[in-house]
Amino acid sequence: MVDIVGGIKKPFSDIKTLIISTIIGAIPIVNFLLFGYALKTAQNTIKGDNKLQSWSGFVDIIVKTIVGFIVEIIYFIPALIIMLIGGAGLLMQLFSVAAGGQIDYNTLMQVLFTGGTIMLIGAIVAFLTALIIPMALMFYVGEGSFGAAFSVGKVIKKCLSGAYIIALIMAVIWAIVLGIVTFILGYVFSLIPVINLILIFLLGGFIAYAFSVPVYTWFAQAYAETK
Repeated sequence: MVDIVGGIKKPFSDIKTLIISTIIGAIPIVNFLLFGYALKTAQNTIKGDNKLQSWSGFVDIIVKTIVGFIVEIIYFIPALIIMLIGGAGLLMQLFSVAAGGQIDYNTLMQVLFTGGTIMLIGAIVAFLTALIIPMALMFYVGEGSFGAAFSVGKVIKKCLSGAYIIALIMAVIWAIVLGIVTFILGYVFSLIPVINLILIFLLGGFIAYAFSVPVYTWFAQAYAETK
């Protein structure tokens, strides 16, 4: 079962961790560690530990950050290849048409349609990939194996579960809510002289933390429920 309320409350259950996470999330490049932190949180949740993850085990968090990004990159390669093929083919055909001296409207439309269609297919593949990547990451942390993330058949099967669909929907809703909060607080902070930039950076770190912990907790619960 996906505990929606519990997931939302989780990032705020420990003030010390909240402050540390906000500061880490506010620092460029270092803020990528929030991704590994969220994966560690998910791993604990899968094991039945719903307490907020502390920043102990820093090396493990770094490893999960790196491996998590590698998993995402590998998953997006097919979509990237399709889009590159479409884009390169489109450019080559456009240059070919232009080199002819005269551009026939019908020929131009056919070229744009063909290249555009391939790029659209690539975009659709990228979108579908983005939907299954969170579950692939749950396989990685759940089974403690890099290879487990690429058990594509098992990953897709779990992605079709009601719990995972609810987790995805809640991730979108929570992102919208936090987006509104960011807009309002960002405007207020911008009116404060001298420290406004610092406040905006801290706001960014806080929002990243407040988003990732609930969302990855929900994904982990969806994985554990269908295990």
